[in-house]
Amino acid sequence: LGLLGGFLVGIAIAVLLETLDDTIRTSEDAEHVSHLPALAVVPQFQGVSRRESGRAGKRGQPKSVPSERTATGQQISRDLITLLEPQSLAAESFRTLRSSVLLSSVDREPRVILVSSGLAAEGKSTCAANLAISFAQRPAKVLLVDTDLRKGTIHLKFRVSNRTGLSTYLTRESDETSFTHPIPELPGLAVLPRGPVAPNPGEMLASSAIADAIKKWRSQWDYIILDTSPLLAVADTLNLVHNVDGALLVIRSGVTRKKALQRTTETLRRLDARILGTIVNGVD
Repeated sequence: LGLLGGFLVGIAIAVLLETLDDTIRTSEDAEHVSHLPALAVVPQFQGVSRRESGRAGKRGQPKSVPSERTATGQQISRDLITLLEPQSLAAESFRTLRSSVLLSSVDREPRVILVSSGLAAEGKSTCAANLAISFAQRPAKVLLVDTDLRKGTIHLKFRVSNRTGLSTYLTRESDETSFTHPIPELPGLAVLPRGPVAPNPGEMLASSAIADAIKKWRSQWDYIILDTSPLLAVADTLNLVHNVDGALLVIRSGVTRKKALQRTTETLRRLDARILGTIVNGVD
């Protein structure tokens, strides 16, 4: 009787914990909640933790973040798995994502792609950077822009200067010299970091300057990847929706909650945004 009772209690606890778990863990969960296709499933891989990235951002010293070197000796973040380990499962997932994005529409190929998530620490910057690298390996001319003017980390991943960037570009304090080509083996990839923290990031992204810049970039680059702020944290990203061809939502397995994903998709749909699909990141 004790053995049977312990067995039944164990099953009850397991069912209870499963019922109380409100996080998304698989691509099936993501598709069921968001009613959007899961374009790629990215497995867990060793990268830079949020704590390490935060310490480096506060000190302003990108070299303090753990990094690796490319074949040409260029120092970059371990998060750029598509370039550092092109034969890995994670790199193949980002190539699958690239193909899924290209096949998402036959008549209207998305050229300006917005990458965002509901909340912070879900891996949107890592996914945006690796997606840009995969497009550049195609090869194609790709511009990666960090539009998170509050806490953007693209400059930390590519080990580039953040003294000038999008914030100074929009205020005309700098020109296209702010664009950097951080990876010699990918000459078609250009990166525009966020620049110094702006006092009014929301107003800058809602101005006509960013719309004019994206329109100009369309004639210069094959693809433009915009790494944005979390949608549920601040409203900055909502100002960019009407300037892009499609949006990708990053979901972190075991972290993103179902209600948060529902709110994120509902917010974008209210703005008539074209959501290409989701990226399920960090799957075990």
